[in-house]
Amino acid sequence: MEFRQSAAETTRIVERIRFVDVAFNMCMLLISLALLWFMIEVRMISRIHRLTRHIQRMSRGELDDPINTSGSDEISEIAKAVEKSRLTAAALKRSNEELERFAYVAAHDLRAPLRAISNLIEWTEEDFADEMPADAQKNIGLIRNRTDRLSSHLSALLDYARAGQIEGEHGAFSLTHFADELRLYFNSNPEFEIKVEQDCGPFGAYLTPLKTILINLVSNASKHHDRSSGTIRISSELYPNYVEITVADDGPGIPKQYQEQIFVLFQTLKSRDEVEGSGLGLALVQKLARSLGGSVSVVSNPEVARGTVFTVRIPLNSKSKKPLNDIQGLAA
Repeated sequence: MEFRQSAAETTRIVERIRFVDVAFNMCMLLISLALLWFMIEVRMISRIHRLTRHIQRMSRGELDDPINTSGSDEISEIAKAVEKSRLTAAALKRSNEELERFAYVAAHDLRAPLRAISNLIEWTEEDFADEMPADAQKNIGLIRNRTDRLSSHLSALLDYARAGQIEGEHGAFSLTHFADELRLYFNSNPEFEIKVEQDCGPFGAYLTPLKTILINLVSNASKHHDRSSGTIRISSELYPNYVEITVADDGPGIPKQYQEQIFVLFQTLKSRDEVEGSGLGLALVQKLARSLGGSVSVVSNPEVARGTVFTVRIPLNSKSKKPLNDIQGLAA
């Protein structure tokens, strides 16, 4: 009996030792897993979260905060690439701001001497018109024409430099109502008819830049038409996330090889002596559309049919970081 009791006691002790050993191993395993999770959290997940937040800030244009690139793993390599992109984007942003500031100051300062030249020409004509020979009067007229053209270019450059930089009015836009304004704006050329083909109804938009875009497109259509009369059709269509506005004319069209060139600053397809224009209208249209988070495109094929269709697409939730102010419409 004593032997059996001793054997049973020994068995209980062994079982307790096994239980303690298993419990100890389980505790060590949990501690190891906790340490492993902590290392993963610290070394990977939290770093990925920080990197994601940096990229999100960069996408919003916030480029001042540097990114931590310490380490030698793949996440660090990604962080270094993102940091390089941030520095490049920040440098490009500063360069663009300096260039636009220079264009604004230069155009603004050059307008004063141009006004003085115009005044001198006017005074000369008033005082000596009867004494000047025909050739001199012709030259004076050419000087006035070139001075007015340069003044127009500088005004266009000022508008282009200001586009997307200053605040403006946000409200409901109606294409039908604005078409009435367009007809009054272009009443000097009644031979061109402006028709509203489709109106999706009022929608929210920054009014000044959108109106400026349409004024430029309609002006471009009438100015570059090859006939004394024509029809300009405008329409709008509402989609879940954006609105699409089209301006279509029945003019000669734009050859495909020139369809990218028309959006370049100071580029015109015809001589300025043939068609007066600054070459900035369509460039301003593109810049304004982009500043609203949208785009502008052109479709034309003169070899198949007459006419050109410009399509402006603006997001319905577009809120540029620097909304737009009252910008005068320019002739393209």
